[in-house]
Amino acid sequence: AGALAYRIRLAQIRRRYAIRLEERVAERTRELAAINDRLTLEVLRRQQADAKTKYLAYHDALTGLGNRVTFREAAHEALTTARVTKIPIAVFFIDLDGFKGVNDTLGHSVGDALLKALATRLRDRLPETLLIARLGGDEFGVLLPKCPEVEDAISVANDIIEAMVEPFLIDNHALA
Repeated sequence: AGALAYRIRLAQIRRRYAIRLEERVAERTRELAAINDRLTLEVLRRQQADAKTKYLAYHDALTGLGNRVTFREAAHEALTTARVTKIPIAVFFIDLDGFKGVNDTLGHSVGDALLKALATRLRDRLPETLLIARLGGDEFGVLLPKCPEVEDAISVANDIIEAMVEPFLIDNHALA
């Protein structure tokens, strides 16, 4: 009888221990899953921050166009390719006359809106094969990486001029 009671008691202890162990394993599994979720979120946040940093390194924050770095690298690559292929490139520089006056008289918010509107107009009217970049302030660059005929460059120049002819309507101001 003593041995049977001992075995019953031992079986009860093992069951209780097994239940506690299963509960501890389940609790630890939940803790680890929560930690994994937090780590996954942190990795995602860092990847997004890294992508944003890379984007800002090569794009103008105001207009979303390529920036001076993007333009310089693309121009260098286009020149290197042009030396090999013997196909010329075309480069256009745009500087807004009187832009300082817009900022001084109408404010920087109007000046910023003008720069954004110009960027949008250039993007909308020029072929996607061109690189349009804001080089700084009121200066923009347009790169035609392959320009086999002078007429191609003249066509792009006319498109740029045409994009600039129509006044920009910014805060009830017609800016030409």
